[in-house]
Amino acid sequence: MCTLECRALMWWNENVQTLGLANANQIPWSNLKAIMTTEYCSATEIQKMEQELWISTLKGDDIEAYNNRFHELALMYPELVPT
Repeated sequence: MCTLECRALMWWNENVQTLGLANANQIPWSNLKAIMTTEYCSATEIQKMEQELWISTLKGDDIEAYNNRFHELALMYPELVPT
């Protein structure tokens, strides 16, 4: 579970006021992720993260850090990772 903080929490509360709590809580995760990506990620930042996913390589012997970052990026862009 994640908790929104600061600006993101204010943004969410504004949406709840506009939509109503019941409607806001019914937004599917895929839609919410798209809305939040539009709100908080510039096209340049998205391209940068997509490229990082494509060219990610293990640096040194820190397999755990590599694995964690790969999974973070894969969650953001599941369409880029074959299953």
